[in-house]
Amino acid sequence: MESTNAHRASSVAAQDVQVYDTVIIGAGIGGLYQLYKLREAGLRVIAVDAGTSVGGTWYWNRYPGARVDSPSHVYQYWFSEELNNAWNWRERFPAQPETERYLNFVADRYHLRKDIQLSTRVLSCVFDEGKSRWRVRCSNWTIEARMGHGCMRGSIRIRLFFQPRQSVRLATKPVSSGRIRNRRPDAGALPRVSMVRS
Repeated sequence: MESTNAHRASSVAAQDVQVYDTVIIGAGIGGLYQLYKLREAGLRVIAVDAGTSVGGTWYWNRYPGARVDSPSHVYQYWFSEELNNAWNWRERFPAQPETERYLNFVADRYHLRKDIQLSTRVLSCVFDEGKSRWRVRCSNWTIEARMGHGCMRGSIRIRLFFQPRQSVRLATKPVSSGRIRNRRPDAGALPRVSMVRS
């Protein structure tokens, strides 16, 4: 298992600001997928997670009997036939340890860990209209990014990232996903955020 992160807490001073195209909060099922797809699109991206390893819900929830409530194929990625052929689920409804092993397998196979900062808590997220960027203050460093993706469990943690500050302008009418998907990161000044609940 690859143990290096994009930025080690010990080597980055708290006042340093790292600039990315996108910041992903959470390294679970949704966060790993977003990281893979955004890197594939050529964006400079970083994922942060409070855990000491990837897995999201499947890292944190280790109570006896924890398992998925859907067949295993629902919990696997479908972006690569090669990946699907490389992993064999042992159970139809896998328990927590197997699901966590699968997510670590994916992170290692696609070298995702190099763009994940673990043991990092998000303290605040504020949109800076002047720079058209999110400023994400973490427990050990600060990130600026044009886009933010929240891929974490629990509505309290989601509210931290998505509750707008006074300076944030939000679109007043719905925007189709096709329009968002086809826009470049620098195409507009509105803060663009997508949320994947895992």
